[in-house]
Amino acid sequence: MRERITHLAGEVVEGMPWLGTFHSIGVKLLRRHAELVDLRSDFTILDTDDVVRLIKQIIQAEGLAPRRYENANRLFIRSTRTRATTMGSDEVQLSNGNRQGRPTGLQDPASLLIQLAYGFIQDPSRLKAGTLIELPVATTRKMDTMVFEVQPEETLDTPVGRIKAVRVKPRHALLEKGNAPADIWFAPELQYLPVRILVQVEGQPTFMQLSLSAPPMQVRKPSATP
Repeated sequence: MRERITHLAGEVVEGMPWLGTFHSIGVKLLRRHAELVDLRSDFTILDTDDVVRLIKQIIQAEGLAPRRYENANRLFIRSTRTRATTMGSDEVQLSNGNRQGRPTGLQDPASLLIQLAYGFIQDPSRLKAGTLIELPVATTRKMDTMVFEVQPEETLDTPVGRIKAVRVKPRHALLEKGNAPADIWFAPELQYLPVRILVQVEGQPTFMQLSLSAPPMQVRKPSATP
């Protein structure tokens, strides 16, 4: 841009520090006033190829590789108490300071659901009824192995129509403060999105449903079931 303007207007452009494209001027403004939008002045801009490379670094061959998990207890009387587990390449440190070796494929409660869906995308045969899926999981208190059993396919009524889904039911898992892990229904025709979640909280069932006005653009519209 500067070279083209110099060719047209001559050396006068040397006194025009804000000469540039829309994007270059925008970046200059953001760097100068980064703190106003909660950014650092040395922020990095990623193009599409950069984003793909970053995702490939985060999602390794075996799936997600979380590094830190936090659990905040919000108290009415005292300030919020946060517990954190850090997960290094070879070692895990729980919130109480205990250290253990990191098992292959370790997840935390936040990444678990994504890892299950990722596994089904990589190997759809894992959704065969009766299949057992084992995943090591670290909470802020301990590490254990969660075991899920795949149930027979069923059809659910959802905001985007009747969807075939497969229920993945926990058989053995971490239990903390009376909260049981969730039953999750994954929809193969929606790229294995979870369309229903059942959570047992102190013995009380609570259902959560996927709320979409239309199927995701990257998947075909599911056929109607009579």
